[in-house]
Amino acid sequence: MSQKEASATPMLRQYQEIKDQYRDCILFYRIGDFYEMFYDDAVTASKVLDIVLTSRNKNDPNPVPLCGIPHHSYQPYLEKLVEKGHKVAICDQVEDPALAKGIVKREVIRVVTPGLAEDRSLVAVARGPKNWGIASLEIGTGNFRVTEVPSERGLEELRSLNPSEVVLSESRTDEDAELQPLLITRLPDWLWDESTARKILQDQFGVATLSGFNCETLHEGVIAAGAVLHYVKETQKVGRLPHLTSLKRYERSEGMLLNEETRKNLSLTELIDLIDHTKTSLGKRTLRSWMESPLIQKGAIEERLDAVEELQRHPVVLERLQKLLGSIYDLEKIASRLSLGTANARDLRAIADSLAKMEELRPLLEELGSSKLKEIRTGWDSLPSLLEEIEKTIVEEPPLTLREGGLIKEGVQEGLDELRTLQKDAKGAIAAMEERERERTGISSLKIRYNQVFGYYLEVTAAHLSKVPLDFTRKQTLTNAERYITPELKEFEGKILGAEEKIRALEFQIFNECRERALAAVPQIQRQADRVGQLDAWASLATYARQSGAVRPRIDESRLLKIRGGRHPVVEKCLPVGSFVPNDLLIDGEGDRLLMVTGPNMAGKSTIIRQAGLLVLMAQAGSFVPAVEAVGPRKLDRLVHLAEAWLALQRQRGVAWRLAVMAVTVGTAGSETQLIDVVE
Repeated sequence: MSQKEASATPMLRQYQEIKDQYRDCILFYRIGDFYEMFYDDAVTASKVLDIVLTSRNKNDPNPVPLCGIPHHSYQPYLEKLVEKGHKVAICDQVEDPALAKGIVKREVIRVVTPGLAEDRSLVAVARGPKNWGIASLEIGTGNFRVTEVPSERGLEELRSLNPSEVVLSESRTDEDAELQPLLITRLPDWLWDESTARKILQDQFGVATLSGFNCETLHEGVIAAGAVLHYVKETQKVGRLPHLTSLKRYERSEGMLLNEETRKNLSLTELIDLIDHTKTSLGKRTLRSWMESPLIQKGAIEERLDAVEELQRHPVVLERLQKLLGSIYDLEKIASRLSLGTANARDLRAIADSLAKMEELRPLLEELGSSKLKEIRTGWDSLPSLLEEIEKTIVEEPPLTLREGGLIKEGVQEGLDELRTLQKDAKGAIAAMEERERERTGISSLKIRYNQVFGYYLEVTAAHLSKVPLDFTRKQTLTNAERYITPELKEFEGKILGAEEKIRALEFQIFNECRERALAAVPQIQRQADRVGQLDAWASLATYARQSGAVRPRIDESRLLKIRGGRHPVVEKCLPVGSFVPNDLLIDGEGDRLLMVTGPNMAGKSTIIRQAGLLVLMAQAGSFVPAVEAVGPRKLDRLVHLAEAWLALQRQRGVAWRLAVMAVTVGTAGSETQLIDVVE
């Protein structure tokens, strides 16, 4: 029997109609306080989430498999499903069940996929005759970038972005094999049209042309950017995404290109963990991006080094700065949730608490004078009006749910305060009414009680039934008592129960107004988040320099690469303190053009070669380096790949001795590096 045939009830028919529109998703179907899953979705979800699989209509010959999760705490379950590569469509009730005629209306309010999770990246690829257009979007941070690369470099560029999901055109299935094991989503061919893509982008940014983003000449790039933006808007059910404020064109010539193999062979992840002393998620992401894409322009490198050096020389300021940074929340992700309409009251409080700490940071910035830190200080904005609005509106510790009350402070709205007073006085009012009725009727044991079936009622024991007045209306007969209502009691009940409902509605309305004001400030919040991230990354590098004894590298335009007393930062950390033996390296492109590295297996040849690459990478990322002295030209990106080539040779030849000749030609335009393996 098919699912549709088994779906005999109106609710299951509604479920199936919605599921048919989202066949590739697990459907979270809201029923009361739970998101329920049925049929194959239930079977899959129960295994992934390790929750009980049960069934609907167990006595039916074909029972319907089902499982469920609480709607108020669904996020961890959602994240687990997405982490395992599943897409999830969230279907909510879009009308009040109490007012619904027949089955409650439900709609999918958003779709979450691996590429649309907060910490993941979504990439679209448009393949032209000569170039690949590649657009990358991180929905959690609003980072939206685009580029074009020659077709022969397209796959390498795509994999360097480490996407969680790749969006392609429906008809391009020829690349499936080479893209494995990436998760692929296909969109209709009509979207892969340049004029359509331009219109999508122009509508998002409110512009007539894309010239302001320097993207006019990126034909395939624009198509990819339009496709990925369309996919996000369709899945998130929004017209615009306020936290996507720009489209950034990037070129690999702006930084060093590190492919996945190079990152692995250089132990780049371990290096980042080693130097990471950031206090915020914003700073952690900034530091990682700096290390994964080092600069190649001397001026930009020097500006970063200036900021690191100044903070390193001011330990008191550095310590106070990092202490305050530790209280700042992930504003980029909160801005994303504001744009998607999923931000809750705790997110607003996190904004306010972060802005308050930023205001405390301002005096510290006044003590710093390097060009980049001055730039941060000049643009520093703790959004005082938004801070004041949130602080006067939202309670310090709001609940997670938005429709159950408890969100708004006293004194925000007079009508809300009056309803709360009525609610607080309910017990006293009940006690007073109970006492009046006892005196009026002479029934000393009369009590006013409440249950969800009858609401408020008066209970009289059988011994006093003869004293019941005519205005009491009987509601229920018990073994030893009778239950009654009066016009006064029903009027009171209406006020109390109506007050609770009105309080929840008013609080939600006030919260939404406050959230809308925060939404309007998303561009300012994002700019300030970027400043905090940079400041935190510089502070992290300064802390590393102080703790490790690293020195500032000298960047110049000469042919010289000189490292005196260099240490491999990752290897050194794994050894007992002081046991790593520092080493020197000198290449000047003239008298010292060849290096001969010899020795048996495990003698350290790979270490010194990888060390050279790592120290160059650290310097060009703007970090101090573990050495006594380090001098080098501004562009040695090919040198970083020495480790990759050396390890490849090690894997190919299992010999005991090797002679490695490193031939380096250094010029003002950069350097070229070769590694030649000669077996003795």
